[in-house]
Amino acid sequence: MSQYNQPRPQDPNAILNQCRDVDRGIDDVNRYVDQLSTLYRRLLSDVDPARENALREEVEDLANQTKRLYRNLVDRVKSIKQMPESGSPRNSSQVGKVERSLKAAITRYQQVQADFRKESESQMARQYRIVRPDATDAEVREAVQDSSNQQIFSQAVCLHRTSSPCVN
Repeated sequence: MSQYNQPRPQDPNAILNQCRDVDRGIDDVNRYVDQLSTLYRRLLSDVDPARENALREEVEDLANQTKRLYRNLVDRVKSIKQMPESGSPRNSSQVGKVERSLKAAITRYQQVQADFRKESESQMARQYRIVRPDATDAEVREAVQDSSNQQIFSQAVCLHRTSSPCVN
């Protein structure tokens, strides 16, 4: 009976198991980033405003999911690093690997976001020049920076391609 009163020995693989779980979460982040990249490509190629709005909502939801998961993983890595055993030779390399993988995943996410913004701005500039071929570079920059012009650009391109108004 006295054995039940003694503290249970801690799992010697606890940190490695937590690192494995964080690795799985990083895999999920990377899958989300792949999905975002695909959705961004669809957004850039779609001229139907109704589909565009649905895609934008899907992108926003997935981006928020990705950020939440990333923040959760950051917190978990911080927690792991605070454990005294995390610095042991047995665990430190795995903890470091997970931390580097997590940083690489968020860097990739940020790069996909930046690439989309750049391509989107470039596309809007081209569309603006179609609608206003006489626009100065400053006018184009100003129009591109005004995010409320997204819908106008989509409709203008649709008009240009089909010679008839697009349905919202």
